[in-house]
Amino acid sequence: MDVDTRVLAFAGSASLLTTILFGLLPAIYAARQNLAGSLRGSRAATTRVAGRNILVVAQIAVCVLLLVGTSLLVRTFRHMETMNAGFDRDHIVTFTLDPSLTGYTPERARLFSKQLLEKAGSLPTAVAAGLASRGVMRGTGVKTTFGVAGAVIGRNEFLNSSLNTVTPGYFDAMGMRIVAGRDLTWAEIYRSRSESS
Repeated sequence: MDVDTRVLAFAGSASLLTTILFGLLPAIYAARQNLAGSLRGSRAATTRVAGRNILVVAQIAVCVLLLVGTSLLVRTFRHMETMNAGFDRDHIVTFTLDPSLTGYTPERARLFSKQLLEKAGSLPTAVAAGLASRGVMRGTGVKTTFGVAGAVIGRNEFLNSSLNTVTPGYFDAMGMRIVAGRDLTWAEIYRSRSESS
């Protein structure tokens, strides 16, 4: 995800202008005050000044909180731009559909999905095509971490794993490299469906 520099420049300019405006007006007001008269002022003037001081301290605290939050947000965006997402995010096209919303039966929806997959895979610019039950970076969390059999997984290595049902060709379409093993086959999918039915 790219940060729009125009929006960032506008937000920075607006923040700077607001800071100058709301910082300059109290300074001009304070410069016009008669210090001798203020020193001889009544207890009510002291109470008014104390109330203003509390307001200024609260404003400064909120501003510091906003500045820290903004800097953390920008740093997070920068980190997300450079991190390895685990798939080729620059060369994939994804979209979501739900045939059941238009009255498709489960069998008809499966047929439609298979035809869609075949047509998408036959496009001249397509390297591969695949279907998934969940969108990219989404899934049903199982609140557990998977690891190699016999390996001890430390508390710092905990990952909330997610489940996703995918078709053959999904890993190629996502630009994911299979480290070990092989891709799924349609024969395995059909066999598992016939065994479950």
